[in-house]
Amino acid sequence: MGLGKTMVAKGVVAKTIEHLGATGVPRIDVLYICSNLDIARQNIERLNVTPEAKVPLASRITLLPKMVHDLKDWPLNFVTFTPGTSFNLRSSLGTV
Repeated sequence: MGLGKTMVAKGVVAKTIEHLGATGVPRIDVLYICSNLDIARQNIERLNVTPEAKVPLASRITLLPKMVHDLKDWPLNFVTFTPGTSFNLRSSLGTV
């Protein structure tokens, strides 16, 4: 806590967007995996380096197909997941 990890991640995201934008990539999707949804909501706004980005907060991977339709219309998307709601680390199945 308080080590600047989010700020470092923001720099990595900004450089990646700059690089991919220069190569002509039509759409950039940033996948953000966080320990819980509250922290994801707090940090995703900090990671968003441009006002043009769409920031859907999917609490489960199973909700991603509902969001994909909207993502194709935006040049930059941040998609967040949390292990507690998206990945069951005790088995090969996700949480329903």
